[in-house]
Amino acid sequence: MGVKNLTKLLQRYAPNSIKQKIIQDYRNKTLVLDGSIFLRKFVYSFSYENEEILHPHIYGFYRLLLFLKQNSINPIFIFDGKERISEKRKEIAKRNKNSETFEALEAKNHNLAAAYEKRVIPITWKMYLESINFIRTGGIPCIVLDGHEAEAMCASLVTHGFADATVSEDMDTTIFGDGILLRQFFKKNKPIVEISPVEVKKSLELSHDQYIDLCILCGTDFAGTIRNVGPVTALKLIKQYGSIENIL
Repeated sequence: MGVKNLTKLLQRYAPNSIKQKIIQDYRNKTLVLDGSIFLRKFVYSFSYENEEILHPHIYGFYRLLLFLKQNSINPIFIFDGKERISEKRKEIAKRNKNSETFEALEAKNHNLAAAYEKRVIPITWKMYLESINFIRTGGIPCIVLDGHEAEAMCASLVTHGFADATVSEDMDTTIFGDGILLRQFFKKNKPIVEISPVEVKKSLELSHDQYIDLCILCGTDFAGTIRNVGPVTALKLIKQYGSIENIL
C-alpha cells in the first residue's frame, strides 16, 4: 500500500529526511528491489511506448539489470507470490467498484481516459513467473513471497543488514523499518530520492507507533481516507492525542 500525500507532508515538516542522490552514490552497494512494482511499471510503460515490444516486462527487466550491472550494484529482488497478488486484486477491485467507467472518463477527458486504459492491461501470473525466471537465470537472488507484503520483506532485509537500501515507490516501506528508501531509482533525467525513516520520525518528533498511526490517518491505497482529515490534520491530531485510540 502507499500512504496518501505522505511525501508532501515530509517535504514540508521533515525536509532533512529527504535527499537527492545520483546512481554513483550506490556503487558496490546491495539494494533490495520491489520487483512487483517494476513489473507493473514495465508492462504499463513499454506496452505503449513501442508496440513492437512483445514482452515488455522482460525487456524492462533486461534494461534494469543492465543498468544495475553498469553501476556495480548488487541487487536482490522481492516479488509478491500468487496468493498475495490475488488478494491485492480483490482489494483493488473493491476500491474501484464505484469508479467511473472508461466511457465516462473518455467523455470528460481524452488524456485521462488514455491513462486509465493503460492501467487495465492485465498483468498475469505468467508474466510474474517469466520475470522471476529471467532474473534468476542471471544468478541474481529473487525471493517470492506469499502471505507477506513485499515492502515489509524489503525493509526487513535492510534492517537486518542484508542490504543497504530498499528500491520502491511505495512510501509504506518506511513503516516497516528504519532502512533507507530509494524512489525515482530508474527514471530518466530524474534524481534518486533517498528517504530516511529515522530522520522522518526525528523531525516529526514521533515514535514508531505514532508514525504508523499517522500513516493510517493519512489514508492508504486499500484503507481509504477520512473525510476532512488530510496529512497536516493527521499530524496535528497525533501530536495532540498521541495515538488513534486516544483520538477516538
